[in-house]
Amino acid sequence: MKKITLTALILAVAGLVVLGSSTALAQSETTYPLIIQRIAEKFNLKPEEVNSVVNQTRQEQKTKFLADKKAQLEKNLTEKVSQGTITEAQKQAILEKFDGLQSRREQDRSDMEAWMKNNGLENIGPGLGFPGFKFGFGMRGMHGW
Repeated sequence: MKKITLTALILAVAGLVVLGSSTALAQSETTYPLIIQRIAEKFNLKPEEVNSVVNQTRQEQKTKFLADKKAQLEKNLTEKVSQGTITEAQKQAILEKFDGLQSRREQDRSDMEAWMKNNGLENIGPGLGFPGFKFGFGMRGMHGW
């Protein structure tokens, strides 16, 4: 029962991290966000273990999201091909472009993370305070404007 509760709690926290919650990180010597430290303390775990589970869950959610997004794109493009709006070759070109753009985003993210680490900025948290995918509702956030 305790493991189920712990797993549910960790998944909930990972969800918050993925959504880019704007919780401020504690200014400390550790490399883990305050939420990771608190969960580790509460359940008598090592922060590394909690962080590992959060990162693993984040990666799983990201992979699933991208797979779902690509499947929807393929479905829409297949429909366009059957309607005669585009050709099969055009569909394949669009899918290749989608994959290429995704690879480029991943590379840009890796480059930014490496740059931040080299400049001692890895502990400032996600988002850097810029607008973007803050709440997971596109550009509108939760406000609908």
